[in-house]
Amino acid sequence: MLGHEQCRKIYQCFNAIENYLRRNLEARNFISFFNLIDDASQDNLIVRQYREELRLFGNLRNAIIHSDRKHGRPVADPREDVVEQIEKIVKMLLDPPLVSQHLITENGRRDEPIIGIITISEDLEMIIDVLRGSGNIETVN
Repeated sequence: MLGHEQCRKIYQCFNAIENYLRRNLEARNFISFFNLIDDASQDNLIVRQYREELRLFGNLRNAIIHSDRKHGRPVADPREDVVEQIEKIVKMLLDPPLVSQHLITENGRRDEPIIGIITISEDLEMIIDVLRGSGNIETVN
């Protein structure tokens, strides 16, 4: 039943993406998934980045849902890596990464970022330490 589980996951992910796009575009139900992708890719960097994959996932979903079934099973069975990729895209859309998650912090906590300026007069060794995350900049002269 692995194929059935994979199809269910694809369908759930597709619905999550479609609902997200409809909400954000305030689109009516008669707008196709492919038009939603095209419209959203104009303003949404994540949709733009994954535009072609989203279109492929739309075609896969259509093959699963609308194709004739052979022995009760859909004609298309998505591979595990395909399911993982669409799940990754759903996570990116619904819970996008924040810049603050990538800032250097003094105590390793994400809620207290250190922001500093390195000037030309700074010692190169100190700059390298900061870039490696082993140092920090506390004052700017």
